[in-house]
Amino acid sequence: MAKPLIFVSSPCLPAARAVPTIQRLGYRAAVVVPFKPDPSKNFRGEGESVWAQHADSIFTLERPADIGAIEEVMRIAVQGKAEIFHAMWGPNSEEPTLVEACASAGILFCGSAAAVMQVAGHKPATRNMALQAGVPILQGTESITNFNPSAEFLERLGFPGRPLMVKGTNTGGGRMIYPVRTMEELEKYMRQCRDALEMGDASASSVFLEQMAENPQHIEAQGAMDRNGDIAILGLRVCSIQEMRAKRIEEVPRATQIVVEKRKEIEGYAERILHYLAKNVGFGCVLTMEFLVDCHGNVYFLEINPRVQVEHRVTEFEYDGLDMIELSILLSLGYPLKEILPSRRQNRHVIEARVYVWFKDEFVDVPYVNFPFTPGVHVDCMLPGYVVSFLTPHIANIVVQGESPEDAICRMQDYLDEVAIGGTTKEGLPIETNLWKLKAWMGDPDFRSGGYTTKFVEKFSSADLQHAESRLRGELFTRRWAQGRVDPAVSEVRYPDAVLEL
Repeated sequence: MAKPLIFVSSPCLPAARAVPTIQRLGYRAAVVVPFKPDPSKNFRGEGESVWAQHADSIFTLERPADIGAIEEVMRIAVQGKAEIFHAMWGPNSEEPTLVEACASAGILFCGSAAAVMQVAGHKPATRNMALQAGVPILQGTESITNFNPSAEFLERLGFPGRPLMVKGTNTGGGRMIYPVRTMEELEKYMRQCRDALEMGDASASSVFLEQMAENPQHIEAQGAMDRNGDIAILGLRVCSIQEMRAKRIEEVPRATQIVVEKRKEIEGYAERILHYLAKNVGFGCVLTMEFLVDCHGNVYFLEINPRVQVEHRVTEFEYDGLDMIELSILLSLGYPLKEILPSRRQNRHVIEARVYVWFKDEFVDVPYVNFPFTPGVHVDCMLPGYVVSFLTPHIANIVVQGESPEDAICRMQDYLDEVAIGGTTKEGLPIETNLWKLKAWMGDPDFRSGGYTTKFVEKFSSADLQHAESRLRGELFTRRWAQGRVDPAVSEVRYPDAVLEL
């Protein structure tokens, strides 16, 4: 008899990542897509995309906006007779009400308990939890109801001598985070947050203030917990390459002085948090503890993500046989960590790059992609198919292993040269990707040295990136010409006879 149906509510890339693991475990996989076919717009629907066609069942929402509506997603899950629910890293993946809805419907939720999500989803509560666990945090406030804090209040935080961050209380993914260095900036962002709340903006939340770490590195610890309360720290990841406060490149920490000195300290703090959650809050499944290490070497707890992270592949490839999606399913089913956690770690360096496309239309059809099979490189991709602006422009993750950081960087650069992504906008223009940005960043001396911080991307102006793209295009064309290969240099489509066509 076939194993139960696992319902994946996250569309596109998260679902494309989850389906193969679910099926390899012997379960059936169901996915939900937000958009129906629309012949008037020449839109065949996401259900016809290659990633969706690999699923055992496909469900389509009546309205695209319902991808974030727990009631509608649960209605479909119940209708489809799902016995297990996995939210991956998409909409509702950190919603405690979804966990409770699954319990009411008799569906097993793969992931952290509702109580853990409640703590993780309220940033001031998370900070207080870290303090109780004996983990240092940056000085900050509780949720603010007065959007005009007094001078005395700000002076206690060291402002304006010490810059602050205005942060949304219940938001994640880099949303509602504003650095402020002057009173004018503080007033501007506080007014902006207040107006959003008064207008009933669903993405807005209350805010809190937190001191800004000086030129920090962003390092996170991957954790796991079973239902018995046993815990494990599976490794660290460096996530300092960020654009608009969203991660773009992640890697295994290199043997730089600050990482060597702080690794045990960060892992120790992560263990304290996991022990506190297991003892006082609830089941954490797979979750990530994020930290900042400032320019003076001080470590500060930042936040918890109580779900599978986009960059989980970096940790997977540090082990033989580790699959974080499989781990989250088995832990949720009640398997003990000691029975399912691989023990052998590889002495290799791992880098992940996130690939994006940019367009202004409601959707874009990307019929041509070329992610060549290359030893030591793994790609999770939702193409060929449709990219919908309503959801995310994030289309693929490229993960590269190397014998050393230098080897991994060179492998990634060589692989990015081979990637081809082809499609056009409604105006007939080639779609834009961030491939050239990734190449420019990885070729920079600061990245290659490993000592970069969260300010790395800020040093690249638009002119710098345009110059780098022109230079890289020229170098690639010259190399292809010398190899007897033709590069028309008119779009990202370089090998029309070697791509996959939808």
